[in-house]
Amino acid sequence: MYQYGLIGNCQISALISAQGSIDWLCLPRPDSPPIFGKILDQEGGQFSISASVPSSETTTTQQYLPNTNILVTTVSLPNGDAFRITDFCPRFLQYGRIYRPTALFRIVEPLSGSPSIRVCCQPVSGWEKTPVRSVRGSSHLRYDIRGDYVRLLTNMPLTYLCGETPVLLTSKMYFALTWGLGIEDDLVKVSHEFLDQTTKYWRTWVKQCSIPVIYQEEVIRSALALKLHCYEDTGAILAAPTTSLPEEPGGPRNWDYRYCWLRDAHFSLSAFHNLGQFEEMEGFLKFLLNVGYASEQSHDRLAPVYKLSQDLPLPEIEHANWQGFLGSQPVRSHNQAAEHIQSDVYGEMILTLAPIFFDNRFIDLRTKDHEALVANLVRLCERSISQPDAGPWEIRNGWKEHSFTNLMCWAGLDRAYRMQRAGFLRDLPTNLDTARARAANALLQATKDKALRNG
Repeated sequence: MYQYGLIGNCQISALISAQGSIDWLCLPRPDSPPIFGKILDQEGGQFSISASVPSSETTTTQQYLPNTNILVTTVSLPNGDAFRITDFCPRFLQYGRIYRPTALFRIVEPLSGSPSIRVCCQPVSGWEKTPVRSVRGSSHLRYDIRGDYVRLLTNMPLTYLCGETPVLLTSKMYFALTWGLGIEDDLVKVSHEFLDQTTKYWRTWVKQCSIPVIYQEEVIRSALALKLHCYEDTGAILAAPTTSLPEEPGGPRNWDYRYCWLRDAHFSLSAFHNLGQFEEMEGFLKFLLNVGYASEQSHDRLAPVYKLSQDLPLPEIEHANWQGFLGSQPVRSHNQAAEHIQSDVYGEMILTLAPIFFDNRFIDLRTKDHEALVANLVRLCERSISQPDAGPWEIRNGWKEHSFTNLMCWAGLDRAYRMQRAGFLRDLPTNLDTARARAANALLQATKDKALRNG
């Protein structure tokens, strides 16, 4: 349904169409307003590199460099002309830490014949959808967006770029799109160095994963895609890098998922744990600790979803000036689910924290703060048994008791019981035997004809 390739570096992410157009990019964060949003509206902004003939006359293929998040789009014409676009966001180890700039690189190279290309870089200001005028420099274009700068550095003649004039591709062309920062070094040199180092980074990361033999290629690709949903700056894990893509074409269920759902983060971290990757868990635990102690409200109730900056994604806004994916309206930003009570998250967060207390590889994470966080989650689990909530389906027109919530409360309380048996949670005021029994009884009460019903 969505024929797009995803690239990113755990700081930004972009969607690239099968024709080689960047149709979705939000800056400076994945939950920021879009600067390229053509996926939701033809006038929503794009960064396209295309043949100078109609797209109906071209054939395109798209694939990743093996074991990387580097995307290659090949465009072929009936007369034998062909060219290739390599897209990536730099990510590699530098000076003992990960270098992941708010930047995107595009390398265009001829493969056969004498292809002619047209380049169109037309960002918009955000949800206002106002085209942003470029300011021309010596070898770059600058776009003033929301009080900061987007720079497009290139070795393509700016006259052709500004005029969207077809140009013969006789040698490689380079494009670097950056937010805020500029590139002082030689663009060609930087592009190739960053490409080489980013390739090595992703392939090393894949080698460090525990990958089964069967369906290995599919698991590797899924793992690489999942990694791009980690926002490393704060440790949050995105449910998706997009908003308003419909559950079915033309339908109204078009939600903004560019945020961190605690429930989804638990399942993502379980997948990373199975892959043998643990840095994502450490990053998320820092995020969860900050959320848990950010305000008095967090002591009493966790929201089901948070922005990457730990704020709540409120209020939910509908943007009537956007046409929507294939006309699917409304287009939304923010998500009203942040106002819901979804009490299953308390159990899931205990399950997320549990490996710290059972796996000696994480002995350095056994802190008083983490133990206090578990104790508060236990209290919230116990309080939530048999209580109505919105459930994982985020019902907006009436809450009720959900068996899934009771199940997750039982699972969290049971895991806390095992932690206590292992010598942790010594000062916990909750009677875990009684609390577990209450949750189990709620599940038994919802069982009919040997099947667990929804409350």
